[in-house]
Amino acid sequence: ERPCNTGSCDRDCKLDDWSAWSPCTMACSGGFTVRFKKVVVPIRGQGKCPKKRSPERFEKERCNKQACAGDEFCIAKQDLILALDASGSLKQKGYDVVKQFAANLTRRYKPKYFGAEAVKVGVALFGNGHLIQLKNGGTTIEPAINLHGLTFDFETVRT
Repeated sequence: ERPCNTGSCDRDCKLDDWSAWSPCTMACSGGFTVRFKKVVVPIRGQGKCPKKRSPERFEKERCNKQACAGDEFCIAKQDLILALDASGSLKQKGYDVVKQFAANLTRRYKPKYFGAEAVKVGVALFGNGHLIQLKNGGTTIEPAINLHGLTFDFETVRT
């Protein structure tokens, strides 16, 4: 006969195999790629398990170390929303700088890549300083203005 319930209930975790390396965080001038191991069987009792960022579970390497040439552009499938500050503190010259920056930024994106839709862009204008009278007698700032909804037509957005 054997006594029951006398063994240890402690169990160390079990880890999965390494994941695939993630895409590099930068296209050039150095970024990082990571991979990790997930826990597939959790600890029990006083069992042990490496922390998420420990070398047994997490690896990080530098990637795309080559210098940027300056002609790079983004081809990611995404929606880009530009929020432009139109507050009076900028004055016209400052606002023109903000608009030019936004236009230049959109030139780094391609709405289509090899015929496939890639990036939509939209523009919201905030900080116009207009006050709205509320029914209770108070005031609030007017909401941002949607200058351009999401579109693949970047030329229209740049004007």
